[in-house]
Order: sequence, then C-alpha cells, then structure tokens
Amino acid sequence: MRAFSLADLVKEVGGHLVSPSPVLVSDITCSSADVQTGALFVAVRGTSVDGHRYIADAATKGAHAAVVEDADALGGLPGIVVKNTRLALSKLAAVMNGNPANKLRTIGITGTNGKTTTNWIVYHVLNRIGGGCQRIGTLGAECMGKGAEVGSLTSPDAISMQRLLRQAVEMGARSCVLETSSHALDQARVEDIDFDVAVFTNLTRDHLDYHKTFENYFAAKRHLFELLKSSSKSTKGAVIHGDDEHGRRLIEQLPSLGLVDWSFGTSEGLALRIRDLQETSEQMIVTLQDRELPDVIRIAAPFIGSHNAENVVAAYGVCRALGYEPAVIAAALARVPQVPGRLERVGEGTPRVFVDYAHTPDALRRVLQAVRLTTEGDVWVVFGCGGDRDKGKRPEMAAVASEFADQVVITSDNPRTEDPRAIINDIMIGAVGPRVVEVDRKSAIQEAISLARTGDTVVIAGKGHEDYQILGNEKIFFSDQEVAKAVLARHDLAS
Repeated sequence: MRAFSLADLVKEVGGHLVSPSPVLVSDITCSSADVQTGALFVAVRGTSVDGHRYIADAATKGAHAAVVEDADALGGLPGIVVKNTRLALSKLAAVMNGNPANKLRTIGITGTNGKTTTNWIVYHVLNRIGGGCQRIGTLGAECMGKGAEVGSLTSPDAISMQRLLRQAVEMGARSCVLETSSHALDQARVEDIDFDVAVFTNLTRDHLDYHKTFENYFAAKRHLFELLKSSSKSTKGAVIHGDDEHGRRLIEQLPSLGLVDWSFGTSEGLALRIRDLQETSEQMIVTLQDRELPDVIRIAAPFIGSHNAENVVAAYGVCRALGYEPAVIAAALARVPQVPGRLERVGEGTPRVFVDYAHTPDALRRVLQAVRLTTEGDVWVVFGCGGDRDKGKRPEMAAVASEFADQVVITSDNPRTEDPRAIINDIMIGAVGPRVVEVDRKSAIQEAISLARTGDTVVIAGKGHEDYQILGNEKIFFSDQEVAKAVLARHDLAS
C-alpha cells in the first residue's frame, strides 16, 4: 500500500483536518492491537467498545494519525475529524486499497438463509465460465481455488473486505461474490463497494437480538439494493426471490431504484420461473422458464431440496444478469461441488446422515422437508440453539423439529456464556411429542445415529461447516462430521 497524505484523504471523507504539518500514512486499522508504524487509526464507536479510548495506545505503537468524531480525543495526534468514523473507515479502506471493486464484477448476496450456498454456486460457475472469481462469506475467502481462509464473520470488516478485493484484482480474477449480512450492511462494512448484481434470497426470523424489529432487519437487507442503485456500474441486476413477501416488496421498488429485474421463484410474472422440480437422492433437475427464452431450460445440479433449487436459480440469475448464455450457465451448474456443511452427506449406506448449518426455524424446516422426500423410514434431527443470541427463535426451532421430524434430539449448539440447560429449557417450550434431551452434543449425535434404523435419515443441524464449539469464552475443536463418521464406522464394522 502506498503512502497517502492526510490532506488528500480528508478530501475523500470530508470533515476537517487537524494537523500542524504534512502527515503521510501507509496503512489503516481500527484496532490498536494491529497498529503498524505509519498507520492511520480510525476510532470507531462499536456496540461494546469505543475506539476513541485507544488513540493514545495507537499513537504509542506507531500510528501517525487518527480519524475521530471528537477532536479532543486526538490528544495532540494529527488527524481528521468527521461526523461518522464508521462511514469514514469504509471510504478510506476502499481508497487506500485502490477501489478494487471498480476493477471487478461484484455480486452481493443478502438474506436470512441461502447466502452461503448461492455464494458457493456462483463462485464455482464463474470460475468455470467467467475468467476467475473470488468468494467471501461464511465459509471464508478463496480466489480461483487458491488461498482459502476460514472466516469468523459472514462479512469481514471494511478493511479486510477491501484488502481481499485488492488481492482478487492482483491475482487476475474478474469477479467477486460476497455474502452481505444484515450486520455488515448496518455497520457500513460494504458501503463503498461498487456492486454489479445484488441478490435477495429470503427473510425469516434471525438476529432480532441485534435489529430489535423485523422491519429494521428488512431495512438492513434492502440497503444492499440502495448500494446497487448508487453504484457506478451499469449492470445493476437485482436477483430477488419473488415467492418471499419481502422479496415482493423489493420487486415493487425496482422501477424507482432503477434496477434490472431478475426475480426468481415459482410465482407467475417472475423473470425466472421454476416450473418443475424433480429430485433423486443425488441430484435435482429444475425446469425453468427464462423470460428471454422461447422454451423452458432444464438445469441439472448435484443438490436436493426445493430451497436449493431456489439457490441454483438465484445463481443462474446472477450469471444471466452478467450476460452469460443460458446453456453455458446450465452446463457449469451441473459441475458444482458439494457445499461444506450444507446438506453435506457424511458417509454412505444407511442410515443416511447429513450435516447442515440450519440454525433458524425456516432453514430447519426446509432441510427436513428436503430429506423427507427421499427417506423411506424416519427422519431424525439433532439440534440446539446458540447462546447469547436471539432467544425468541428457540421454541420456534423446537416446533419446526416436532412437526417435520419423526425423532427429535435436543442438545447444545454453541452455548457461549449461557447455561446449556437453560437454553434447552427455552427450546423445550415449543417441543411437541416425544423427544430426547442430551446436553452433550457428541453424545446426542452418537445416540441418534446408533438408534436410527435402515432407511432412516439423520440430520445434524446448526453448526454445518464449523469445526468448533464455543463453551463460555473458550472455543474448542468439535466437528459434527467427525463424530458422525466415527459412529458410522462402528456401524459398518458391526454389520
């Protein structure tokens, strides 16, 4: 990263300069722990920590200047005073990394469920037909099959995001597909990314501990389309799930936003209408009516479940918005690999065992309905709920499990600082009928698979790709897949 003068940077973010002499900065950070000599420290007011309290620490570690909302907080350090340091951070991160999104075709995906799978599908299709792609999301970051990193957030902070985009440009990628969580949209982590395409998958209950109301939650998701409207790009494709009531609200607003309608779903009048879905235990065939084609197109993809049909068609819509031919897209969709932790089949034979990230009522319902179609015997579900998160969805999860599974095993997820038994008690309020309660997640998985019979399906829900469990403030290694494989191996030896 080259050096920037404060005088040039203040022109980008507004506010006013507090500097007795010319100052150059060659790095940017919002964490005093990451300060390098010559850094610009941006003091962000977070939900629990105020960065203004760490300016002196940043200066001691070598920061040359700071961006603040309160000039008095500079304490003699050169800086820029702005109204909102979070917005300034987003702009400065983009500028100091060379505005990399301007050099990429950038796709943002938002929604409660389906973001990660749609992200994964788009990434693999564009790697095959689009000259190379980067993905950023819950499964981490990867560019053209290289440099895979495990992420801790669905959408990283603005600095990390812009650095990843810059790396994609440097590696020669032509596109980037990124998950844009409601937190990221609300906290300006993607505020200065020029988008070509925006995707809305659905909106169901989640994160109300943060957003407080469902309307606030929707407003955060809608902001992605406002960013698309203000983008300097010309594509402006809006890929929106039209069967979702909030998706329909967005579709109604497309003319005023000046966005191109690539809506999808089963409802009449959508740009991409799913006319039929055929499934086996290994794949699906989606019959799709593309408004720009005289005949239907059939898409084969290695997934199961109507929710995954929606994800496949959303990915198709992204590629259509970018100008690719339907037959070329369909051929690439047939070769997308399995998504880690999303209806991921563990082992072979019977009982079938799937690991899935479903941690909302709607996601759990969709997964259980998907496996029901190809299950001869009982459907089992093992699930819990995360601690220190939206408590209101806990009984709803139990109600869904009780309705759509034959055998229910309630256990721990990531209890964090809550008592696991207290979380389970909240879940149990919504449970109907027989269920097994086992606080220890490993034991719960072992019990479900051991008791399942030939022809049954066991779904282990909630953690998906995660290879850890958070107990208190400690993160310990834990893999649903490894536990399940060990039990299945014992099954094979016994048979």
